[in-house]
Amino acid sequence: MQIREATLSDFDQIIHILKDHFVHDRQFAPITNNNYPDTDDGKEELAKAIVRDDNIALVIEDNDKILGYLTGAVRDRSWREQTKVAELDGLYLSEDIRNQGWGSKLIDRFKQFARDNNAKALKVMTNYNNSIARSFYEKNGFQEHATWYEQPLD
Repeated sequence: MQIREATLSDFDQIIHILKDHFVHDRQFAPITNNNYPDTDDGKEELAKAIVRDDNIALVIEDNDKILGYLTGAVRDRSWREQTKVAELDGLYLSEDIRNQGWGSKLIDRFKQFARDNNAKALKVMTNYNNSIARSFYEKNGFQEHATWYEQPLD
């Protein structure tokens, strides 16, 4: 198994894993649109992550099969004191490779990408009631920083 940068030839396999990710996240956030990976917006967002220099897309591959991914970007947040922030947009592992250190290895590669692009901080958002993801990010050095509220309207 290896971690490598994604290429456009990985697109369909990553879309497949993105669908699993969205289905998984729906249990924590019923507002999640499971069809998003198949939409034009979803596909465009993934393509940007793969080809743009200020973005990163990594995959975990085993025998030509993609079993996990990470996407993120360095963004300028001028309202912050530390203006350049590396935002982790998505990270998902197939169930059969979880709890083996692969997620932490992806985070390490993301940290290096952030440093290489002069980011001063890392940021990730996860669902509040996803205790497994929250524990994973805390184990990897992230600290709870903000709480996001949402209220559905009739």
